Amino acid sequence: MAEKTSRYPKSVETRSRLREATEACLFELGYVGTSTVEVCQRAGLSRGALLHHYPTRHELIVDTARHFWARAETSMDDLAEALGGGRLDVRGFVEGVFQQVFGPRRIAITLELIVATRSDETLRAAIAGIFSRLIESYQESAARALLRSGLSQAQIGLVVSLVASTLRGLWVQQMLMPDEAMKAATIDSLIYAVERILASGPERFREAVSTDARRAS
Repeated sequence: MAEKTSRYPKSVETRSRLREATEACLFELGYVGTSTVEVCQRAGLSRGALLHHYPTRHELIVDTARHFWARAETSMDDLAEALGGGRLDVRGFVEGVFQQVFGPRRIAITLELIVATRSDETLRAAIAGIFSRLIESYQESAARALLRSGLSQAQIGLVVSLVASTLRGLWVQQMLMPDEAMKAATIDSLIYAVERILASGPERFREAVSTDARRAS
């Protein structure tokens, strides 16, 4: 029993090194270039060590994605807790999400994983499940943070979608066409929109996004 316990930390460290190397490959070489040979070289481990923990490349990629997005989940949860506790205002929250939850490395790896699922149904099913859980986590974190706002769960979901979709798309745009002025203006506009939503209350928000209201305008 003692022998098994003593090996456990080493096993955890080995898996962590393999995931870190896989992330680096995905970021620098893309999904196609992320071979098990390259991962082993970067991790400084033998192929036997990799196969012991991850018998297939699929399992390595999926476990890497799971831990990769778990860090985003933790970052969002911490920011939402700070917002709900009054330690962050809306600006601090939005800017924190932009820098900590997303960022160029996270966006690049996310895009690689998503594009890879187009031609791999097994990978698509696994990645979709992990990503779905990530979005649910964002919703749960925001619901706790905005508990006092009076917004419904559905309305909070819209706010989360607005923030996440805008900031995720902004990073993609910045990676292709860097423009600091546009980035700052977009973030300021998003902050303004979220502040207005929270200040208007659930009824006004419901009216603003209702189908009938849009048609009438």
